[in-house]
Amino acid sequence: MSEHLPTFETLSAAYPSHKPVLLTLQTLLTATSPPFIYITDPYTPRITSNVLKQFLAGLVPSPSKSKRTVYAHACLNAISAFTPRLFFDTALNALAGHVPLWQEGCANWRGNEGVRYNESVDGFIWGIRDVCEYLRQGQEQTGKRESKGKEKERDVDVRMVLVVERAERLLPELVVPLTRLAELTQTPITTILTSSLPWQDTKPPLGASPDPFFMQVGPPSKESTLHILSSVFSDLPRPDSDPTISRVSQDSIRTLHTPYLSTLHSVCAPFVPDPDELAYIGAALWPAFLHELGRLLRAHEQAGDEIEITEETKMRLLRAFAPKFREALEALFPRLACAADFLPSSRAGEPRDKDTAMSLTRTEKYVLIAAYLASTNPPKSDMRMVYRGSEGDRKRRRRRRSSVLASPSKKDGGAVKIPQRLLGPTTFPLDRMLAIMGNLMIEHEEELDFGGDEWEMEGLGRERNAEVEVGRVGVLGAITNLTQSHLLIRTSPPERIDGPPTFKCGVGYEVVLGLAREVGVSLGERIWEAA
Repeated sequence: MSEHLPTFETLSAAYPSHKPVLLTLQTLLTATSPPFIYITDPYTPRITSNVLKQFLAGLVPSPSKSKRTVYAHACLNAISAFTPRLFFDTALNALAGHVPLWQEGCANWRGNEGVRYNESVDGFIWGIRDVCEYLRQGQEQTGKRESKGKEKERDVDVRMVLVVERAERLLPELVVPLTRLAELTQTPITTILTSSLPWQDTKPPLGASPDPFFMQVGPPSKESTLHILSSVFSDLPRPDSDPTISRVSQDSIRTLHTPYLSTLHSVCAPFVPDPDELAYIGAALWPAFLHELGRLLRAHEQAGDEIEITEETKMRLLRAFAPKFREALEALFPRLACAADFLPSSRAGEPRDKDTAMSLTRTEKYVLIAAYLASTNPPKSDMRMVYRGSEGDRKRRRRRRSSVLASPSKKDGGAVKIPQRLLGPTTFPLDRMLAIMGNLMIEHEEELDFGGDEWEMEGLGRERNAEVEVGRVGVLGAITNLTQSHLLIRTSPPERIDGPPTFKCGVGYEVVLGLAREVGVSLGERIWEAA
């Protein structure tokens, strides 16, 4: 197992910008390590967390004839461990090397006495002590078996490391105990907090925590970033649908990696230094880059079965494709678009339609339609524009015309009302959107007629079934998926618990009109100020 773990040399070669941090950590952890270390990385926090995990997994103690050193580490994410009990269980399981199994009831590590350590901070402190003693006893038994017939048995030195990623999201009641964990437990444990924010912005008030050993990761160099990007782009496939590209050898395609990545770095790295984000942008543009290469090669057709890429072709290609990098940076980095939007149009043989390219479930389509109506119509018009009655009454109700269309031209200087769909979406509460969605499903969903419902006798069967449908977990999951895809925008903070969450629609009229046609909803009749 240890043969496959990365060493200090391999990690330093793979991540040159992190070599000073790794060298300092190796010196501290193999000697007398400080109880509290704080690492700040505002540029590449995800890469730093990954490097720390690999470094601790392959940490080898310095050889000693008098002591046997054993290392135990636990790496936690403050966002994933969102409750104290979850944090305590995850940390103790990782330090003790315990993996909960389904056959054993997914039980956590409880030590020799079967005590629960996840009830409070005091229990967690006792759990750290028991883990230290458990590791020492396990190594002593191993040392006794290995020392049979030899001179003497060596002492056991246990060292534990607890790494917490995204420390700025750590629970406030856990910050002070974790920074003083070695003092409270009286064990050789080191707490390492990593964050993109400096310690001055995350430390508790009134000096409750001791000053840590500061370490800061600088911005990645160009050589380090290109080295990481080259390892990612070495496995990218080449499209075989283009007959011109298929005539280019794989070695010639590889010669484009270096100039392509250099141009990507020169355009995007001043604004986005994270190699992961650059790799995402580069991978999203690679099919379009090869499509542009095929267009240039067809313009300068070469004889023979195999086409060679000349230096002049590379220069023309990079010059023609440079604006695409800036366009992708403005759209992909803030996640205003997805990678599929930058695929070449000829890849599917016909122009791509953004409306038909949206692969949404029927529930998600109803959610978007209801969100658009809630963002466009005023709340007082919901009963008039959306609700159609319990028996599916489809009579068109009389509605007020917009002042732009109904009233004569205003006098010079008079205010003219602009339709809301031209001003942009407004915010609405969740319960209003669910009510609109339920009324739409009453009219257009035949599967709401369940047999044997006691509400059928009172004529409220479809209303009751629609109320049940919009309250299911699947609808709330669809709202979460649409929010993560930025098709639905949440305007209220997630931590607010007073009142329902508020949203606003993130798609336009054309997209919603296409979705309404797919589910059979007449959108024009339900908009207060229709076009």
